[in-house]
Amino acid sequence: KISYTTWLLLHDIFTLCIMVFGLWHMFGRNYYMRNSAMTAAWIVLMVIWGGLALYIRLIRPLILAKHPYKIEKVVSEGKDTYSVYLLPDGFERPAFKAGQVAWISRGNSPFVISRNPFSYSGSTEWDAIRFSIKKAGDFTNSISEWKPGERMYVDGPYGTFDLDDPRMQKGLVLLGGGIGIAPIMSILNTMADKGDKRPVYVFYGDLNEETVLFQDEFESLKSRLNMTLVQVLEKPRNPEACEYKGYITKELLLAKLPENYKELFYFMCGPLPMMDAMHKHLAAMGVPKSQIASEKYEMA
Repeated sequence: KISYTTWLLLHDIFTLCIMVFGLWHMFGRNYYMRNSAMTAAWIVLMVIWGGLALYIRLIRPLILAKHPYKIEKVVSEGKDTYSVYLLPDGFERPAFKAGQVAWISRGNSPFVISRNPFSYSGSTEWDAIRFSIKKAGDFTNSISEWKPGERMYVDGPYGTFDLDDPRMQKGLVLLGGGIGIAPIMSILNTMADKGDKRPVYVFYGDLNEETVLFQDEFESLKSRLNMTLVQVLEKPRNPEACEYKGYITKELLLAKLPENYKELFYFMCGPLPMMDAMHKHLAAMGVPKSQIASEKYEMA
C-alpha cells in the first residue's frame, strides 16, 4: 500500500504525461484538427484543463498563503485520535456549516504536494475551528506531535450539508462509525449552541470502550439537545456492562426511531462496510433516498 502523498504525486505526474501525450498526438497526427470547429473545441478544453491546474497548484495556494491559521491546542480524544483547534492568524475566520469538510496542510507554506480532507468537528459558533483526526496515514500519524503556535492552512469549507435544509426540519438521524463521528459532533455542537430543539437520534458504533470518542462531550450535550443517543460496541471489553453489542442493525434502528422515521433526515459517516450496511438497512426500511446524505471515510 503506497502512501497518500506518493499516490497524489503519481496522480499529478500521470495526468501531466497524459496531457502532453494527448497534445502531441493531436497536433502530430492532425486527425482531430481537421476543421476549425474541432480545433476551437480542443483549444477550449486545453485552456480549461490548464486553467484548473494553474488555479489548484498556484492561484489557490497564493490565496491560502494570505490566510494562515495557528494551532491553539491539540487534545487527545481517545486511542490514536486527537482534536486540533485552529485559530485564524490575523484575519476573520470564514464561516462554515456543520457537516462540511476542508483540506488542511501543516507547515510554513501552502505550496505542498498533498493536502488532506477532514470534517469540521466543532460548532460553527466557536472562535476556533476543530478537526478531529485519527492516526491512519503518513500525515495523520504525526498529529500527537503537533504543537500550539504551529502554522496550518485550511482550504474550505466544502460540502452542501445545511441544517436549514427543509428536509431536515422534522428531525435528524445521525449514523456514525469510528472517527466518522467527527462531522456528527459538529452538527450536535452547532445545534446545541443555537438552541435547536429538533429531535435528533444518534447511532454511534465503535470497536470497544477504549476507542469510543467524545464521551464527556456527549454527556454535556444530552442536557442541551432533544437527543436520543445509542452507542453500539462491536467487541466490548466488558460485555455485561454494554447495552448494545455488535453492529447497528435494522432492528435496532426500528426499535429506537419514532413512527414517522421515514420523514426524518439521515446523515451517515464512517468506514465503507458500515456505510454499505446502513444504506441497505435504510432501503429495507423504506427511507427515501432523497432523505439520506452520506460521507465516506476511505483515505485519511
